[in-house]
This record gives sequence, C-alpha cells and structure tokens, in this order.
Amino acid sequence: MPNPILVKAKQPVFTVSNRGKPVIVLGPYRYNRCSRSTGTRARWTCVKKGDCKVALFTYNGAVFCLSRFGKPVIQLGRYRYNKYHRSAGPRARWTCARYPVCKASLMTVEDEIVLHKEPVFGVSRYGKPVLQLGRYRYNNSYPRSGPRARWKCARYPACPAYITTVDNEIIVHNKNHTH
Repeated sequence: MPNPILVKAKQPVFTVSNRGKPVIVLGPYRYNRCSRSTGTRARWTCVKKGDCKVALFTYNGAVFCLSRFGKPVIQLGRYRYNKYHRSAGPRARWTCARYPVCKASLMTVEDEIVLHKEPVFGVSRYGKPVLQLGRYRYNNSYPRSGPRARWKCARYPACPAYITTVDNEIIVHNKNHTH
C-alpha cells in the first residue's frame, strides 16, 4: 500500500536521486528529467512505465501537468492554477485553484508564462510592510497584531482600492482604482 502522505501531496517536491540526477515527486509518482531537455524548459517522464503515462513539463520552476480529471494544471510555488474554461488558442488565462478565496492568476502564451499576478509581501525603504499585486502597491493602512490585515492603495490617498488578508492570504480585494 502506498504511503498516504505521498498520495495526498498536491505540491511537487524537487529532489535528487541517489545518483545525483534531478527528480520530481508528485503524489505517489516519481518523474525523471529527460536527457534531451535543456535550458529553462524541461520534460519529465514517469518512472512507473506501465502504470503511469503522464509526463510533466517545467518552465522556470513552473510544473505543467494534468489533474486527476485530465484537465491542465500549473503548479508554481505554493499556488496551483487551473486553466480558465473560456481560454482558447495560444493565449490562456489561469486562475488559482482556491478561487474565489485566492486571487492569484497567470497568463500564458504558447505555454510560456508572460504575466504572473501573485501577491508579493515586502518592506518599504522606511521599514513598513507593503504588498505588491500586479502593477499596484498597497500599504498596511491599519496595522494589527493579529493575522488579519487591511492594505490600502499607495498611489493616491483618495483611491478606494484595498485588500484584506488573513495570514497573508487575500480574502477581500476591491479593485476600484481611481487612477
């Protein structure tokens, strides 16, 4: 019987084999990098030849694979993205698998990530916490000691756009910028 911890794993684990070769472990399956893969794009094949026929593709650390229902999925960092159902042609939009709770999104053109909207938490030059989401920057307008935080658009004081986070996860996002 397979290890139940590995079966429930949804994030790929990048590791090294006993011989020093790169390996990806995703759930109960293990993938080896194809020897012909060079550069930032790589193809990975399943070690279990008869049982697993799925191949993974990585591009700059993003893992392109299929869900258990056969739908395309991108795993990038701690976020998992599903392809938007109306995307067609070489350009595709991807939304976070935990949508509407998570507002992160991706845009790909011919399987290359061209736009990545993920919240980036940082510190300003004055040591204050800031949040960057896409091209907009937000300041922590109401500092609290708990897990909840409210972020106001940093561009103009009168801009009504704001973000509310709990443990660095976006739960409310008002996108009504006036600039």
